Amino acid sequence: MARAPWLHLNKACERFMMMDNSIMQYVIRPPAMMAQPGGRAYVIFDSHYEDNIWKIQDDMPSGTSCKRPITQDLPGLDLVMDHGRLAANDWRIGVKEAIDIGAIRIAGTLEELAGKLGLDPVKFKEAIEKWNRYCEAGVDTEFDTPARFLIPIKDAPFYGLKAGCSLGPVGCGLRVNPNMQVLDTDQTPIPGLYAAFFTAGGILGESSVPIGYGVLGGLAASTVSGYVAAEYAVMH
Repeated sequence: MARAPWLHLNKACERFMMMDNSIMQYVIRPPAMMAQPGGRAYVIFDSHYEDNIWKIQDDMPSGTSCKRPITQDLPGLDLVMDHGRLAANDWRIGVKEAIDIGAIRIAGTLEELAGKLGLDPVKFKEAIEKWNRYCEAGVDTEFDTPARFLIPIKDAPFYGLKAGCSLGPVGCGLRVNPNMQVLDTDQTPIPGLYAAFFTAGGILGESSVPIGYGVLGGLAASTVSGYVAAEYAVMH
């Protein structure tokens, strides 16, 4: 829900970029969100989110942007459930859990929602009304949002959440040798000091952007590099 292209506002109740489901959102959205006051964005949607979320799905069948809700008929779901409860088998359960713990705030009025999010209620309501006018017109004159992402926020209850940026692999960490020993400025191993990926740098090459290196890739790299470091430390 946090990564879906709903209305995003900053602390001043201002929009700051166009939101869609393109793969480039991985690159441009995190720094844009971090550049906002407090390094946060506020994601807003209304009571029709269960229907509207299906209107803003990925254009690619594989679900490249990782915003496809988990449903009980999702291919491969048995793999998730067989390895423990990594996620609920119905995305709506996850939303309810997020509401229960306060990660997603719910309110009967826009002013009440603004208060729960710590935003100015007047500016917040004005921002919503402005957004709704764009939705009704089918044209976003500020950021040229594609029409299918222009979803109005009109019917209570209203929902909002605070979202930070997504941090992927750190590709420029500590320099290590093949034994995962951390090197000093003279490229000499520092005795007893090891670093595994992604604390260590270099796995993706110099100056590489780690697009598409997801959770499973990160776990694999961390496990293998940790094993290499441990093996060398035990042997030496």
